[in-house]
Amino acid sequence: MTMTDRVAVHRGPWWWVKRVALILATALVIFLLIRAFTFGGGRRDERPAGLAEIEGLIIDETGMYLYTLDEDGGAVLRWVETGETALTLPETIDSHPLTAIGPDAFRNRARLTRVALPAGVKRIGSSAFSGCTALKEVTLPEGLEIVDSSAFARCGGLAALRLPDSVRSLGDSAFSGCSALAEMTLPAGIEELPTSLFADCSALTRVSIPRGVTAVGTSAFSGCSALAEIQLPEGLTAIGNWAFLGCRSLRTLRIPSGVRRIGDSAFFNCKGLVYVSVDEGVIRIGDYAFANCDTLRGVTLPASVTAIGDAAFHTYSLSGYKPNMSIRFTAPAGSFAETYCGQYGFECVAE
Repeated sequence: MTMTDRVAVHRGPWWWVKRVALILATALVIFLLIRAFTFGGGRRDERPAGLAEIEGLIIDETGMYLYTLDEDGGAVLRWVETGETALTLPETIDSHPLTAIGPDAFRNRARLTRVALPAGVKRIGSSAFSGCTALKEVTLPEGLEIVDSSAFARCGGLAALRLPDSVRSLGDSAFSGCSALAEMTLPAGIEELPTSLFADCSALTRVSIPRGVTAVGTSAFSGCSALAEIQLPEGLTAIGNWAFLGCRSLRTLRIPSGVRRIGDSAFFNCKGLVYVSVDEGVIRIGDYAFANCDTLRGVTLPASVTAIGDAAFHTYSLSGYKPNMSIRFTAPAGSFAETYCGQYGFECVAE
């Protein structure tokens, strides 16, 4: 009996049946993955505008990659399954230039520690890297323009990130929950800091805001408990509700003249805040704007302020909110601010 005959006898007739079944099962899994992403089954991702219904699947030694093509023929990486901890993505996929990382592409890849995006990538989709808790290093290319909502949310290991100068748009919560992120320089093309942009970035100590920014959105810096200094640009016109809530390391603050409204609870619970200067031009200070700022000792208000909301400068005790009588106000004689101080019994130096 030959070696081939002995092997055939040892395998038995069921061995070939099992082998064929395994091959068919693998093919079925691949088919279902493609079908799920093509026809909306399985995980339902929000597709970027202009995305064509053309898809491909690449399998190599690093993992499985599902991509789509945009209207210009660029590849949009939509889904990745890999055991690799460090990835350098290629400039092309199936001869198509890689132009975007799609929504949820790397979401919750808990083992991923490092990723480098190639030149040509212009957009990072919503939640593309959210929940990558071990991610420590991200290389972003010049030419990147858009970082969508929650793109890097809850990347708790990310201590530093350089945004290229080409970035012009950041989505809501793009970096929220990045609890190790220590500092950030925002590109000059950014015009708005959206909702919850840096919310709960508890290690964030410094952010450089470009002069072209006109609005700080709702909760943009809420929970940034280590933020010790913030310089608001002269072109700023609005500070949203809860924008700096709980930034207890802030010591001094200047509100520039372009701002018209300070949002409700904008600086609520900033327990380290000592001095606030509000420039001429601000009209309204919202409800609870500086409430529970227990160490606040000095506030300068301009003649332009004509409305101050409920408990704006109060602190909370067991009996409810009471005026923070430790504050010494400075305001123009005959101004609304001086009248406000008299109404609540605050010390006020009229100038």
